Amino acid sequence: MAITLPPLGLRAQPYALTSSSPSEITAAEISPKATLLLQDFDGQGKEFRLTAPCSKVAIFNSKNFTLRLQSKVLTSTLEVWKSSNVTILVDSTSSSLGTIQLDPTLSSVTLSFANSTLAGSIILSPSRNSGSFGFTDLKIAIDGQSPVVLADEEGKLHEPQDPKTILVPGRDSQSVPEQWVVKYGEHGWRADTLARGAKEYPVLNP
Repeated sequence: MAITLPPLGLRAQPYALTSSSPSEITAAEISPKATLLLQDFDGQGKEFRLTAPCSKVAIFNSKNFTLRLQSKVLTSTLEVWKSSNVTILVDSTSSSLGTIQLDPTLSSVTLSFANSTLAGSIILSPSRNSGSFGFTDLKIAIDGQSPVVLADEEGKLHEPQDPKTILVPGRDSQSVPEQWVVKYGEHGWRADTLARGAKEYPVLNP
């Protein structure tokens, strides 16, 4: 998956997190027009806090860290792929994340939101090379509620409202949908297939 750049008017040099980066990412480090980029990064179990606005957050091929969002993400976009042992905490001081794109492979990834209004559409894309989503131990949570397991340790995708219901088998499925979208609504988390229109634009199934 290639990194999706913001619109031309919003582009700026990304701020790439490194082992020498401070634990708090302030306006001194990042511009509101820049992407916070974690690529080929090992956080060694540390927590990092974003306390200044940025354009978007992109995490690729990274592991072993907690990222706490405490400021606005101006495009409301978070992308995570090919990463493991990652926890993302969206605090009440952050903006709502309208689009959260998750792509394989992901292992032991947790998304936690201070409240339900901060959680937008979580889009799950399957692995192109197997009959699974390429996700294991994937969880989502709202503060004060028990975490919901989206993908278990065997790679099986669960129905958020009924964890005993398996939406997609883990390793041997022959019919994996192109994408699923998970959203929080009146009755809690809900998962639906994400269809494609005539011009390949995403269309949420009713």
